[in-house]
Amino acid sequence: MAVFETRQMAPEVMPKIKGRIQVILLPKTIFHLALVIFMTALISPALAEARDDKTRCAQMGALAADPQRPAPAVAFEEIDAKSLIVTCQAALREPTTKTEKGQYYLHLGRGFLRNRQPERALESFEMSVQHDYPAGYFALGVAYLLGDDVAANPAAAQQYLEKALARQVHWAAKALSTLYSDRTLGLYDLQLAKHYQAIFNDDQPD
Repeated sequence: MAVFETRQMAPEVMPKIKGRIQVILLPKTIFHLALVIFMTALISPALAEARDDKTRCAQMGALAADPQRPAPAVAFEEIDAKSLIVTCQAALREPTTKTEKGQYYLHLGRGFLRNRQPERALESFEMSVQHDYPAGYFALGVAYLLGDDVAANPAAAQQYLEKALARQVHWAAKALSTLYSDRTLGLYDLQLAKHYQAIFNDDQPD
């Protein structure tokens, strides 16, 4: 009925009705626009902070042996352990790629190792391996090779280092050469030691 009556109104009346409708709708439009702006203002800092955590985690824990490292390498002695741990844990809570997660776990492990938490470091390195991150295999292999903070395991070291080398982590060849040249580790093989040292030397830039 209302529609019918509107159609029957004189032409000069219609602009007034349209104007009233526009006046009624305008505050709602402004409210919706303001709401969008407000929500964007809330979300944007959170997104920026998430990106910052990811960037800082990638930079603060960069490993020299990592062929995929996104920043200059940070020496183990120079790692700010507590900051690196907190930052990488935050980065891992954010949506990211499988490769990035593998890298963040690697860096988190370095933080734990620097903080004298070897069990947590191994857990992080293992998570890096689960994400098939090449340098994660290397870190786990070296940890088992050196046995400084965890129990030495030459067989496990051999396994992880070979997988790292197969994934183009050339520093794994140097570690394998060390493994096979050490008579105390039970895997002594001078020929293999020379073989892997040659691979490492060939991969060095001129």
